[in-house]
Amino acid sequence: MTPTWHSLTHDNDHLRALNTDELRLAHNAAESYALAITNGISAVGNLLACAVLNDRMPPSNDVIADAAWLIEALGELSVRLSDVQEGARDLLARFEWEAKQ
Repeated sequence: MTPTWHSLTHDNDHLRALNTDELRLAHNAAESYALAITNGISAVGNLLACAVLNDRMPPSNDVIADAAWLIEALGELSVRLSDVQEGARDLLARFEWEAKQ
């Protein structure tokens, strides 16, 4: 079962309880979610640029501020998912190394 956003955004301690297959799923899910967030950040940036350049109906300062806070939150979530990817990758490497011993 693919991990949910919620299950991936806690600290990496929960990763230690996962088996190899679950770690691979967590790594792949975090990678996929991070890519979706990155694409979303890019889309919001494009939307803001187009809106600001629209002379007929420019966005209000509140709209721009809300979009900026959204981008900040998405950036923080993206960093967290990258941490999960790295943690899962490190644990998988350790498991593989231990299996060879």
